[in-house]
Amino acid sequence: MLRLCLLVLFIMQPFLVLAQESSCGTVASKDQIQFMDSIHNVAKAARVMNSKVNVPLQFHIIRNSDGSGGLNPGRTNALVAAVNAVYQGASIAFFEAGPPRFIDNDEWYNFDSSEETALASSRDVPNVINIYIPGTVRSGSSNVCGYAYFPPSPDRLFVALGCADNEFSTTAHEIGHYLDLFHTHGKTN
Repeated sequence: MLRLCLLVLFIMQPFLVLAQESSCGTVASKDQIQFMDSIHNVAKAARVMNSKVNVPLQFHIIRNSDGSGGLNPGRTNALVAAVNAVYQGASIAFFEAGPPRFIDNDEWYNFDSSEETALASSRDVPNVINIYIPGTVRSGSSNVCGYAYFPPSPDRLFVALGCADNEFSTTAHEIGHYLDLFHTHGKTN
């Protein structure tokens, strides 16, 4: 499936700086790097589109089993506004596809990336960027602020509560990876 990034990539080149935080769990495979290099080359040759692209987001707030904890759902508007401010010059506008969805489960509140399939596969909303916000995010042996996948990949990313609620740039950073931006320090983490 051609992803949203193919539609907006060529207008993203000025924003490569967005993908540079040090506590990121996003790692590109060799195939993903080759895929993104090919897209970047096409994008450089095709920079002619000047219209705004609207991108839907669906928040999935993970809380404790009793409904406590988790991102205050009233904060999603501020989060979307902050992400829009970062991408404003790229002619991209993000919006909430629907109200936040809640996942009340102690097991996933302190999320480990090895649990992703069990958590997200049946909950992903099609044709949006699904943003999962658990209390913490662990990838391998490290706690990270978040992670996303480079294309081609699932339409989802993960951002730890503390990083989503206090550092809006983490969400913009992970969206950058989803839209196929490497870290500014290179193609590895």
